[in-house]
Amino acid sequence: KQGKFELFTKNRELFESAIYNYDYVIQQIFRKYRSAISSAKHISNFYFKLLNLLNIGKQLMNHLKKYLVKQILNSYHFLKKMK
Repeated sequence: KQGKFELFTKNRELFESAIYNYDYVIQQIFRKYRSAISSAKHISNFYFKLLNLLNIGKQLMNHLKKYLVKQILNSYHFLKKMK
């Protein structure tokens, strides 16, 4: 299983962008639980869910890119097949 630090570093740019663009979510979680101590677990869970979903999305995009390039290259029948 992928370590948390590795998961973070692989998705850091997307994670930071999401945190920046959706900073109000953290504020709403904090308001719901009314204290830093009570909200910490929920904010942490939100961050880990976000990281995991970003990682899945990144993997899907990589597979999709490879598939699309392969489809385009296959349309040129004169090209030699490469591994």
